[in-house]
Amino acid sequence: MESIKSSKLLTLFATLFVASGLVIGCGGGGYDPMRPTATQSGPGSGGSSTQTLATLSITEGPTIYMGSVGLGSTVTTTYHLANAGQTAATAIAGQFHIAEFYFAGGSYPGTGGSCGSSLDGGHFCTIAISFTPAAIPLVSSPLDLAYNNGSGSVSVTGPTFSGQSFAH
Repeated sequence: MESIKSSKLLTLFATLFVASGLVIGCGGGGYDPMRPTATQSGPGSGGSSTQTLATLSITEGPTIYMGSVGLGSTVTTTYHLANAGQTAATAIAGQFHIAEFYFAGGSYPGTGGSCGSSLDGGHFCTIAISFTPAAIPLVSSPLDLAYNNGSGSVSVTGPTFSGQSFAH
């Protein structure tokens, strides 16, 4: 049996990944027939074209555990915000339901985060989330994201962040 050289294997996986439309990251972005689309036309558009609308998500998963933190102490971690659509997401904002979770420094994208108010299709950036427990039990809160997806304003509930505290 002949072995496949690593460069050919990498090319094969890259080709399959692009063909499947699963490319997310710097410069990627494949067509997915299950995503909503928008038709853009007018001056400078070269006619009409169909693109998938912006779809934002936190790539680390639907549930994120920030660990066990000493009561009154703070832990800050960065996470990836990805746009799986082809159009830019604009007017991006986010908020948590409880005060123990917040954007580092107090506002989106958090101190140390690289996101701005817009994110091009097929790209990602980072947000910095802090957790400062105020009580002993396990606490959790979803992150609500609001943005314009290229067709209108949308609000989605993102992943649930959780953490717990311990007494010093």
